[in-house]
Parts: sequence; structure tokens; C-alpha cells
Amino acid sequence: MRVDGLIVCLMLASLAGGYAPAAAEPVQRQSYDLDDDAPEPFVPLRPKTEADRSLIESLSLFAAGRTEEQRGNFAAALRLYQRALQYDPRSLPILKQVIEVARGLNRKAEYMRYALVAVDLDPGDLHLLDELTRQLLEQNDFDNALRLCERGREKTDKDSVPYLSMTMQIGRLAYVTGHNEQAAVAFAEVMRVLEDPARAGLSAAQIKTILGSEGRNYELMGEAFLSADRPHEALKAFERSQQVAPDKAGFAFNRAQVYAKQKRFDAALEQLQTYFDSKESSEDLSPYQLLVSVLEAAGRKPELTGRLERLHAADPQNVPLAYFLAIQYRVNDQFAKAEPLYQELLKRSPKIEAYRGLIDVYRHTRQAPQLLTLLSELAAKAGTLESIDR
Repeated sequence: MRVDGLIVCLMLASLAGGYAPAAAEPVQRQSYDLDDDAPEPFVPLRPKTEADRSLIESLSLFAAGRTEEQRGNFAAALRLYQRALQYDPRSLPILKQVIEVARGLNRKAEYMRYALVAVDLDPGDLHLLDELTRQLLEQNDFDNALRLCERGREKTDKDSVPYLSMTMQIGRLAYVTGHNEQAAVAFAEVMRVLEDPARAGLSAAQIKTILGSEGRNYELMGEAFLSADRPHEALKAFERSQQVAPDKAGFAFNRAQVYAKQKRFDAALEQLQTYFDSKESSEDLSPYQLLVSVLEAAGRKPELTGRLERLHAADPQNVPLAYFLAIQYRVNDQFAKAEPLYQELLKRSPKIEAYRGLIDVYRHTRQAPQLLTLLSELAAKAGTLESIDR
């Protein structure tokens, strides 16, 4: 209530007690001798503590920081916020402001240091953790995002959905950053719970929260297990992926990878053939590279070119297959076979690999006019020849 309104209310209250001017007693005024009754110094009921003074100083610096930030003086604002934080180091509002300004100034070290402090102070604030992780991912700072999730998970109840969600995120980030064993350990923990979600008390909605896109994430788990040389767990993950998002060709390729790890070469070749028969090309060159590895490990490398030629005859529109066959022709010095294949690829799906391959063919077969024509064509299209080797 405003002060003037309060005065009016007090006046009305005094009047409400009854107002009779005719019967009013004369007011007896008392005089005071101010010289004899000098006022004593004010003594507060509760003296300010050191904590009170720190809080006041912190609020003052924070307000000054906000003023500088509104003026666009972000470096000055950050300094003031950091000083405010020294007086009140457990203040999340100040921490969040420091984090935001440090991120805007691209000061990653400071951003990460204060982000970890914020997560330590309030590990239950999953929104904050998610926001900070997302900001780091936007900057492709996967290593620090992984550290942040690890710190958050340490402070989270192990039997909770947030814990499993963070474990899933740790698995993804560890795999992206090349920490394959760490990724496999995290995914194995999630898989154990998801094998019997009822026992863990998980609802369908909670499973969705943990997994997100189930099919893709199960496949990602399988890839991580393979990278960590854990083929048995990889196969289980690929089977779950197939259950929630059926893909016959993709599943065959995944099983071929597992069988190759287990040195079951005949089974791997059988699954690869299932993939090839589907005329699928979504896996790009990976299935053909796996074919080379399996045949080599099985001591059957001489079969490779013949197999590729038969596959190409059965699926001539398969661009990755055509590129891979052309590479094999060059490796085996079969330039007469490689040349028409590269020429066809340049018409259908021109890539720098096709130019490099055909240049290599013309160089080895000493076809100087064709080589100069091709180089001129590439220079005209790209404006440079830096994209090819010497």
C-alpha cells in the first residue's frame, strides 16, 4: 500500500471510533524540553551480520552488472557478476547470469567452470542441466557436454528416470568423442534396465523420455558395443532396434558386422548377401569395405572382384557399388575396365572421387589429351584444381 494511502486509512480508522466534536475534551498539550532529553543513538534490534553485509554488496554489484549488460558492456558486466558471486557464491541467479554472459563472450573455460558449479548447487534442476548441455552441443563442444552430464549424474538418484536419461546421453556423447568403452558401459547400464522396465517401475512414457527415437538409439548402442568389441551386446541392441523399427537390409548389415567380429565369416557373408540382394545403398561404401575385410580374414580375397562384378551386373544403378568396383579395378591395374565405369559415374553422380579416379586412369594409361580435357572441365566447374591430388 502506498504511504499516502496508509495515512488516509489511519485517519479513517481514528474517525471510525466515533467523532463528536461538541463533547470533545480539550487537548492537553505537553511541552518538552529538548535540551534536557537529547535523542539517544539508534541501536538496531538485530545488528547487521557479516552475511547481511555480503548480501547487500552482492545485490549492489549484481544490479550494477545488469546495468552494464543492458548497455552492451558485456565484459564489464561479467566482471561485476563475478565480483557479486564472490560475496554470494551459492546464488543461482547470479551464476546463471555469469554463465549466459560468458557464453555470449565465447569464454568457454569460464562458462564451463561456472556451469559445473551451478549443476553442483542444484543437481535436481534438470532443466538447467539440459539447457547447459544443449548450449555446449550447439557449439560442438562435446567433451565439455560429456563432463557436465557426468557431474549431473553423480548428484542424481541412481534409480530415477533422470539418472537413466543422463546415462543415455553420456553414452551418446562418449561414442561421439571416441570413448567407446565408456559409451558401451553407459549403454549396457541402460539396456539392463530396459530389458525389464516393469521391474524398474518404468512406464511407456518414461521409456520414451530415456530413449527418444528408440530404433535409432538402439542401433547407436549396437554400433558403440561393436566399437568396444562387445559383439554379443551389439547383437542384442540391433535385435531391439529391429523390433521397434524394422529394416531388413539394415538389420542384415548389422548382423554381418557382429558375425565378422565373432569370426563367423560364412555367416557374415550370408548376411551381407541379404543386404546386397535388397539393392539397398543407404550404408554407402561400408558394406563393401566389410566384404573386403571378411574375405581377407577368411583367406578368400581373390574372390572380391568377381563378387563385385556380379553384384554390379545385378544392381547397375547402385552408385556406391559402382564407385567401389571402379576403385578395385584401379587397385588391380584394370584401367580399361575402370575408365568406362568412371565416365558413367561422372554422368550420373559426379563427385570429386570420380574425377580423381579418371585422372588416375588417364595418367597411368598416358592419355594426355583426355587428361587435359578432364582437368580443364574440372577447373571450369570448381574454379580450382586443389581438390585433386598432385
